Amino acid sequence: MDIFSKESLLDLLFPRACVACGVENTLLCGTCTKDIPFGLSMAGTRIAAAAPYRHEAVRRALWALKYRRNRAVADTLAEPLAETLIRWLSAEDIAGPVALIPVPLSRRRKRMRGYNQAETLARSLAAHSPEHFVVLTRVLWRTRHTKPQTETSDRAERLANLHGSFTAHIGERHAHLPVVLIDDVTTTGATFTEARHAVRAAGARTILCFAAAH
Repeated sequence: MDIFSKESLLDLLFPRACVACGVENTLLCGTCTKDIPFGLSMAGTRIAAAAPYRHEAVRRALWALKYRRNRAVADTLAEPLAETLIRWLSAEDIAGPVALIPVPLSRRRKRMRGYNQAETLARSLAAHSPEHFVVLTRVLWRTRHTKPQTETSDRAERLANLHGSFTAHIGERHAHLPVVLIDDVTTTGATFTEARHAVRAAGARTILCFAAAH
């Protein structure tokens, strides 16, 4: 008798379909992936993204990752995201290994959502390129719950909303590593800016911020 994993049973009951075009048996089909214009886009000082959020396939894929816990989307995007990030690191003369630090959620939001999509992206990047990346998940924390950034009107309000909401501690073992903060989407760069302040205060010397989309 065959024994099905939870994932394979769900696939049997609800066949996977491309989050962008709906073709079955794939989470993000090759055609839609190839249609995404991956390339480094600067969103601020040492803040960059790999793809435009306005692109329909990107928007739908990241929505599925963030709100439907579709972790496999991160694995599908890992190769183009890693290639884009590695090219940026090379242009900045930053050699590996590099510490990937996912931007954390507040404990309340993580309980509501069930997991952190930024951590999922970071782990997929590291799994794809283990020679370049190591994931650190217990060095950066949110110290308080804040309202969603989408509910703020401009960058100044976003910065005020986030002020003092992060703290970091980087142990001696990883203190020498260059750091890349990871998130799914950046808009004004306010979240990255505040998180970077905390990581710099903890002793990190080289800090880049990288999102899947902008």
